[in-house]
Amino acid sequence: MKVQHVRATETDQKIRTAFLALLEKRPLDKITIANITQGAQVNRATFYAHYQDKYDLFEQMMATSVAEVLPLSWRQVPMAQRVVQSCRAIQDYLQQIKTHCPFSYQELFPMVEKEFLPVLIDLIQQSAPNAEDRFRDQLRARVIYQAVATNLVTGAPLPLETVIEVVQDFHF
Repeated sequence: MKVQHVRATETDQKIRTAFLALLEKRPLDKITIANITQGAQVNRATFYAHYQDKYDLFEQMMATSVAEVLPLSWRQVPMAQRVVQSCRAIQDYLQQIKTHCPFSYQELFPMVEKEFLPVLIDLIQQSAPNAEDRFRDQLRARVIYQAVATNLVTGAPLPLETVIEVVQDFHF
């Protein structure tokens, strides 16, 4: 059993590595499963045993890293500091995607947002005993993510400290 798990982990890593290498060279919509399997030196059936498609591959790769980027242990610090830490962590994460996926980062950012928002909502949630508070927390999470992401895709991004000040003006 353990040998199968190690083999599956190695295969998964090969697929992920091949996919990342391709993202550095071409847009996501130009990457095929054949490209990924050729780079990973696995067959299509093996790829599909791990993932539904290339989008599932990307989402699973993000899901494993988002919790590391935004640890829930940050809930122990004051809200203002959580906002600062979250903005910095999201900036670093998105900048890595922008650097390593220069042809696809604008297409990938909405998929990243989908993975980040639930974790970010949990992180900034103050008490959320009712629907109105939960709604506010969802909006706060979106403001944080969108402020950082929007800043990264503009031609002349603002310094991160300025983005953080603008976000904090939303009265967290």
